[in-house]
Amino acid sequence: VPVCLRVLLWLILLAWPPLLAAQETVVIGDEHFSSRLTTQVFWLKDDSRQLTAEAVLGPGMQAQFQPFSGDTLQFGYSPAAYWLRVVLEKRVPRTVEVTMEVRYPLLDEVGFYYQDVDGVLRSSFAGDHVPVTERDYRVKDFLFPIALQPDQRQVVYVRVVSGSSLSIPLYVSTEAGLVESLHQFQWFDGLYFGVAFAMLVYNLSLLLLVRERIYLEY
Repeated sequence: VPVCLRVLLWLILLAWPPLLAAQETVVIGDEHFSSRLTTQVFWLKDDSRQLTAEAVLGPGMQAQFQPFSGDTLQFGYSPAAYWLRVVLEKRVPRTVEVTMEVRYPLLDEVGFYYQDVDGVLRSSFAGDHVPVTERDYRVKDFLFPIALQPDQRQVVYVRVVSGSSLSIPLYVSTEAGLVESLHQFQWFDGLYFGVAFAMLVYNLSLLLLVRERIYLEY
């Protein structure tokens, strides 16, 4: 991106503070922070699927973002692209890596965008068509790291396109918060598969003892 364009995009964002002031800021106040985002998100529907990140950063598009008011980021089935805007502010007194995360691995395309302190547009792409080995984190969900300075305020955009249900469980976490959250989810996964395995063993035992075919179907 040419330097003049970077500067222009940066000035546009500075010139439109009322648009972002109306949006609730996600305040990261400790090193173990982890939270699911809903009402803190503003969204924009792109029926053409042709909008670029540079176009979305323009004041005309910024004014079209609207607040999300539901309990779950869910847009049903749609061929459109959806842009999400989140404002982060870190109040931890040292540089901490923050992670944006979409916990729904069936989405086709997920793009993360933000401008760094020099006005450079940073981006990262994921989705179920992107091999795990090519992602920022080699996990089933879609994660994007952002390094935030103390008291830094950062606007982040997420673009999602999918032929499946547009369910977008969006989270933001510090590194420590992410580890704790993943540990909790792994514990629940282990419990689920443990119960399923126990039921399998139970029904196989009944099949061998009773010789009823119905237990094989279970």
